[in-house]
Amino acid sequence: MGPQISIIVPVYDVADYLPKCIESILQQTFTDFELILIDDGSPDDSPQICDHYASQDSRVRVIHKKNGGVSEARNCGLDIARGKYIGFADSDDWLENDMFELLHKLIEKHNADIAICGHYVVKDDSTEPLYEYFEGEIVYSNVEGVQKIVEDVEIQSYLWNKLFRRELFENVRFPVGKTYEDLWAMYFLFKNANKSVRVWDPKYHYLQRGGSITQVWDDNSFYNYYCAVIDRYNDLKTNGKNPSYQDISRQYLDNVVEYGFNYYNYYIKKGIKANDERCEEFVEFLKHNINPFFRNNTLNFKNKLSISLLFLNKKMYASLFKFAFVVLRNNKIG
Repeated sequence: MGPQISIIVPVYDVADYLPKCIESILQQTFTDFELILIDDGSPDDSPQICDHYASQDSRVRVIHKKNGGVSEARNCGLDIARGKYIGFADSDDWLENDMFELLHKLIEKHNADIAICGHYVVKDDSTEPLYEYFEGEIVYSNVEGVQKIVEDVEIQSYLWNKLFRRELFENVRFPVGKTYEDLWAMYFLFKNANKSVRVWDPKYHYLQRGGSITQVWDDNSFYNYYCAVIDRYNDLKTNGKNPSYQDISRQYLDNVVEYGFNYYNYYIKKGIKANDERCEEFVEFLKHNINPFFRNNTLNFKNKLSISLLFLNKKMYASLFKFAFVVLRNNKIG
């Protein structure tokens, strides 16, 4: 018999933070778990720290591997996990000692596939719970869970404040070589889940530090985030197993277009030509979906106007955007 929970922690260059993370897991009031530490070729003392804790506690398993990125590390953990349920933590964060006891009780009580708790956002000068307080337990059906995860407000695409039934990962792995892998995978995990349950209680401490990969926006970050958003929309529109997914796709459309223009405008702002391959990819997406865009009553006027200008003349759109950006920037400075 395996443990009830497998907790997967990718480890890379976090020697200053790792002991606090590991100890917060080993001190959990729920004790029937295995902790899988995936040393992703870390160049600092992290591998030795992992081995030390494994020598002290039989619940700790350590895998040393060549550096392949966080997605590959998580997939490696999933491949060897023995638990009925799967949990995750980032190696520079830490947990309240009753987090997994709470999540395990929730998932068992409601026979759910995903249990969710709140979390704290930890910055240099503050620690605040992210979500507005509510009492009790909220239970979501499959369709409700999918809608909430694509809205990305009430339920967000973080792995570490959730407990998952292991079977959800049978056809889901994290995309290797991409940032914002959580955003991509979380949609498909909620799509696989018949029921999920959520409480407000913040039990996870999410440390926002400057060196973290998710805190740095660059060309690849924008592109990978855009691709995950588009993948969600396309799947909702064409491959949803429930007709209600079509309704969700229509409601989600405005967010998709909004982010697409943020992505497109980012490249223009950097001086990249409008006919660049990545810019053209967004334009082709708009062309392919032009009819639903303009039939959709939820698409706001600004987005419809932006689409019209972009189709009319890409160079004119780019010039107008650059002009508006300069005006807004100068007003802000003034």
